[in-house]
Amino acid sequence: MLALAAFAQSLACPDCAPVRAARTAIAADPDRWLYAFGVAAPFVVASVVIALVYRLGRSGPGREDSSWR
Repeated sequence: MLALAAFAQSLACPDCAPVRAARTAIAADPDRWLYAFGVAAPFVVASVVIALVYRLGRSGPGREDSSWR
């Protein structure tokens, strides 16, 4: 909840003391890229799996002739 409060304050005042403190804390965190990767990784993996399943579905057997004769 505190993160949302800080975000709301950053929209109201982009250069206030709490926002500067939050920026400093984020910049000083040595694991910030690890957290960012941890948040983004599931979306990247899901996108790759969806793309592979889509490609397999389009070129699978029996898809070449779908017309009614």
